[in-house]
Amino acid sequence: MLLEPITYAQTAPCQTMGINLAISLAGFDIMPQGCSREPPPTVCYSLATLEGEQAVHVARMAILSLVVAISGACSPRIADTGFTGAWERPLNGGYSSLAIREADDGYHVRWNKIDGNQTVRCDEDGSCEEFVGEEKVYEWRFRAFSRPDSPDLFVEVTGVPIGDRTPMRYTDRLVLQPGGRELWSYQIEENGVERDPPGNPLKFHKVSNDPS
Repeated sequence: MLLEPITYAQTAPCQTMGINLAISLAGFDIMPQGCSREPPPTVCYSLATLEGEQAVHVARMAILSLVVAISGACSPRIADTGFTGAWERPLNGGYSSLAIREADDGYHVRWNKIDGNQTVRCDEDGSCEEFVGEEKVYEWRFRAFSRPDSPDLFVEVTGVPIGDRTPMRYTDRLVLQPGGRELWSYQIEENGVERDPPGNPLKFHKVSNDPS
């Protein structure tokens, strides 16, 4: 036996005569955390009349079927959790991502970015550092807030330059799209000057319900 079964749930046995190969997602301890085991798919093959290479081929096909079943059982379950979650948009040289979590004092936003040799690295409290290559060029701070007249989330972004670069300050409006799987970011103010209209949004898609 190649795998030692560990029973998580009662599964229907293969009701065939002779020797059988039964592979079940619920029968082996290979399910990643968070994947559903209900109902536990089972792949069954009869080896009663198979010998040699033919039996090996069937066994390989059974394992392939198991891999496909795992892929289906563990497909991402993106839910509408409001602004909370991990959001990402592709860039030519990488990606830009937002991690948004809700706490007792409101929302906290963490930004990460990789775009060629430009990177932004943030710690848990949202304090970020921007690098070009190995040179640090900006420190960034984020303050998320809401307004009583709007369902959107607003983020005030402050960039403290390193060296003789220009200080930055702008405000983004994050608009959650219907279904909770897209987040559109509009820049509505820059260095005290409102942008009206705000222009085209940056469109983030949700990649995880968990912002960590």
